[in-house]
Amino acid sequence: MPGLFAYGTLQFPEILAQILGRSSAGARAELAGYRRYALRAKPYPAVVAEPGARVVGFLYPDVSPSEIDLLDRYEGELYERRLVSVHVGQLALPAFVYVLGDPQSAQLAAGDWDLETFAREHLASYLAQISATRRAP
Repeated sequence: MPGLFAYGTLQFPEILAQILGRSSAGARAELAGYRRYALRAKPYPAVVAEPGARVVGFLYPDVSPSEIDLLDRYEGELYERRLVSVHVGQLALPAFVYVLGDPQSAQLAAGDWDLETFAREHLASYLAQISATRRAP
């Protein structure tokens, strides 16, 4: 079973635990050929295919098929799940990643998304919102 490559809010263990109902240990990983962008009017990011770009995130290798169903629900219709290859050190490993769907491309903001800004400005309220729904706001 492929793992999960997390590049945005799911990099936070407490958010992933809210969705899956358990903790999971991740390893630093890189996804080549994609770029992470901020989204308009949303606190979370999206990735889109972009030659020559790369995204740093985490690979969670121990995600079950039923947990992928939970993640599909969390991500909603904004994203498409794709099977990609990510690098953990020199290893290339299969992983699912949630990519912004083509019909949603108008939601991309001009700038990059910043993990530290999200943690400082949005993490607490985001956790409160998803604790009840297990869905991205």
